[in-house]
Amino acid sequence: MSSLSGTKEELENSWRILAQCWEQTKTVWDDKARRDFETAYWSALEPLSLAAQRELANLAQVINQAQRNVK
Repeated sequence: MSSLSGTKEELENSWRILAQCWEQTKTVWDDKARRDFETAYWSALEPLSLAAQRELANLAQVINQAQRNVK
């Protein structure tokens, strides 16, 4: 389970850093191409990242419960 918890934390931290970088990028890249990119690609990333984090947490709970049941 600790491996999944670590993976979830790594994903959270990586997403936070990426989101900060994106916000900085938006201050210097402000044209139609950026808006198109944001609409087509970026806007889908946050919900996917959050869903992956939730599922990693759920999977960790299931594995933890299975390990307790085996003991």
